[in-house]
Amino acid sequence: GLYSMTLWNDTFQGSDNVIQANLKNFSQYAFCAIVTFIFRKNKSKYLYLLIICTLVPLIYFAFFIKGSRGESLFLLITISFILSMKYPQKHKLISKSIFTILIIGAMLNASITVIRHILVGNSNNENNSTQVGMDLGNAAKGIRYLKETGQMDYGTSIWDTFIQNYIPRRLVGEEAKENLKLNIVNDKSTIQKLTYNITTMTGYYSAFKCFSYLGFFLFGIIGYLYGYFWRRICKSQICLFIYLSIIATVPLIFTHGVDYLYTRLIFIFLIIYPLSYYSIERKKIKASTKFIV
Repeated sequence: GLYSMTLWNDTFQGSDNVIQANLKNFSQYAFCAIVTFIFRKNKSKYLYLLIICTLVPLIYFAFFIKGSRGESLFLLITISFILSMKYPQKHKLISKSIFTILIIGAMLNASITVIRHILVGNSNNENNSTQVGMDLGNAAKGIRYLKETGQMDYGTSIWDTFIQNYIPRRLVGEEAKENLKLNIVNDKSTIQKLTYNITTMTGYYSAFKCFSYLGFFLFGIIGYLYGYFWRRICKSQICLFIYLSIIATVPLIFTHGVDYLYTRLIFIFLIIYPLSYYSIERKKIKASTKFIV
């Protein structure tokens, strides 16, 4: 994760920064893994130094490279969650403070272009018309397009997300990579036309594309997954790690799309979990209201 700081070209260049972004994400996973140890009685003396090492690349990216709302949200939610578990007696104060910060952030979000220009100087003022940049408006256009064409992908976008994120175009070639995708709903060019290739389609579009008018089932399945890990965080260190890794994607699911969650779960279960499976200390822990790992 620290190595990613040496690879940025002053600003974030979208698809040209896939390697840097993935290396930066290693810091997120490392942070979520390391902080689970702060609840143990016998902590390593290097623990807090390691936590700082994982936070530095995230803060650097959030405030000096992109002005990233997603990264800022990850830091805010995970740190507040950890503090509320570490100091349960201050839970109400922490909750109210975070809620206030989120409200302020929601208002500042309307000026994200100006904020990014102040932070990193890469403002884009070429498209300031209300025709572009309106996420819910684009979602409505996309849903209307799917309805008129009668298209659904039945959740197969999970596979397409895996191919997009984990099959390197530079290695197999663009054509071979696209051929590996199912693309049951091949809407890439249509989305570019509908949104002027400026902004996102939101999770509402993703849900409709998945099951049409039954798209709310997708949110139900996602909610069940979060609940599954939440119920086990007091008894399972790996569940706590997974929950910390995915909790900040909740708002991103609605504002951007479900691919953020798919990408994280695929990486965790394809790479992190198999590598850590035999190194995790396994103990049966009796149910308790007190947090234990």
